[in-house]
Amino acid sequence: MNRASATTRIARLGLASTLLSFVAGIGIANAQTGAPTEESAALNAIDFNFVGQANLGAPFQVGSGRLAEKKGGSAAIRDYAHLMVTSHIPVADALTAILQRKHVTPSSTLLQGAYDAMISTLKADDGAAFDRDYVNGQV
Repeated sequence: MNRASATTRIARLGLASTLLSFVAGIGIANAQTGAPTEESAALNAIDFNFVGQANLGAPFQVGSGRLAEKKGGSAAIRDYAHLMVTSHIPVADALTAILQRKHVTPSSTLLQGAYDAMISTLKADDGAAFDRDYVNGQV
């Protein structure tokens, strides 16, 4: 992978993370307004699937990011990983609060196995292989 395509992929992921953070920020703002406890939410299949994926995705970003903060081969990768960790912790916390308030328990998705495999690979990788696999995992 050349540097330009890696940078483009990181930029795309940064945009996606920013959008997810924005949505979570709205959730935090709504939670802080002292809104009354809501009844159990009935989500349609698409929303339920999204919640399940987001509920796994944010912790994956934190876990893989923490590994990349330590093992990343360049300052750019370590800085990006730090951004993923610091931006996804509030997202995960906000989503958990919203789900608890709405009494929604997301299902485990097929992504759990993929995320577990990626984390295992990253733990075993070093050097350029780690950087490549981390960036590919972000895409």
